[in-house]
Amino acid sequence: MFRTISITVLAFVITSLILALNFNTRSMLSWEDERFERALVEHENNPPSSLRPITSRMMRALVESSSVSYRTAFILTQYPALFVMLLCFGLTLHKAGFDHRRQTYGVLIAGFAYPVLCAHFVPNFTWDDIWAYLGLVWFLYFLLDKKLYAAALALAFAAMNRENALAALPAFYFFRDTQDSQKGAALKQWIAPALIPLTAYIVYRLWLYPDALPGRFTRLPVNFTDLERTRQSLYSLFVSYGWIWTVCALGYLRAIGHRCSTPAKLAHSALWVGMLGVLVTLVAASARETRLFFISFVFVIPCALLAFGGICSEGSAAPYVRIIRSWRFVTIAALTFALSVALSIWLFPRFEYLPMLDFHRIYFALNLTLSILAICIWNTRLKMALFASGAESDPQTKIPPIVDSD
Repeated sequence: MFRTISITVLAFVITSLILALNFNTRSMLSWEDERFERALVEHENNPPSSLRPITSRMMRALVESSSVSYRTAFILTQYPALFVMLLCFGLTLHKAGFDHRRQTYGVLIAGFAYPVLCAHFVPNFTWDDIWAYLGLVWFLYFLLDKKLYAAALALAFAAMNRENALAALPAFYFFRDTQDSQKGAALKQWIAPALIPLTAYIVYRLWLYPDALPGRFTRLPVNFTDLERTRQSLYSLFVSYGWIWTVCALGYLRAIGHRCSTPAKLAHSALWVGMLGVLVTLVAASARETRLFFISFVFVIPCALLAFGGICSEGSAAPYVRIIRSWRFVTIAALTFALSVALSIWLFPRFEYLPMLDFHRIYFALNLTLSILAICIWNTRLKMALFASGAESDPQTKIPPIVDSD
């Protein structure tokens, strides 16, 4: 009960902070009410936005049934859903076997990831994506609960709100029951469930809008058409997860030794769903819309948490704590951040679409710094070379299991 209450409070605090940030900066929430009304009409009438019904219909219902403004109606469709998503994500991490500490880390990482923290920054313009994130969280929960058909319905819900959620289909294969050797087990275990959201989306799309959208699968040259657009696309790809890309890779290396366990399923899903999500976004969408890369977060963030064991597990934390508290580490971290800021100024002299240029430079530098420091801390030999005053080699530094195996 305490864990549920603490995760609930944490999700509420993070949601409140995100609302305050977006409300007090140059985001969608600073628009006048008339602009929100125009945006609503556009989303109601123009595909593919009109194919994603939840936010638009809820806004219209709120405006027509009460005296709230269009902006207030938009906020009411977004931030309660975000709160529920973060809460459900924390409970899903518990379902995966993570302890309370790593549940907390997972919710914090999800809440402060750029596509969520800056949900309504230009050019993110999140409209229905939070609902897709919620569907993906349910999808992972049911996969962990071995209810593949319920997971299929959750993924279909996510795809209705953001079609690239279908990039999560490979997860059905990794979460199949490997103990079932009966004839036709593959069809029952993952092929049939995977076909449900795919078929449901195809039928839904053909029913509402059978025409092909122009330029849908020719976005790759557009995303890299010149140096400025290339900078924008690469920045968007990096900050979609930031330093978590690096920690996820470290978590994957830890988990691949477990053939059929939950860590291996999460790690392999993170790899394949992450790669497919990046490919789909680069080929079929505008890469500057950072939120589109975030569709694999339900696997990438848990995979990153697998790497936290070496730093956070009981019995192995002390050497890392001594390293992080040392003046040498603080000095290296400060110098790395300063160099990262200089690099960000050189790499990004301007952005075609992004306001608040200094914010984005600092955000990039911070994530690059954390990525470099994560590699330094993880690599024991490099750690001992850089931090001679840190931990001595000790059997206690061996990383214990993080989540329970199946």
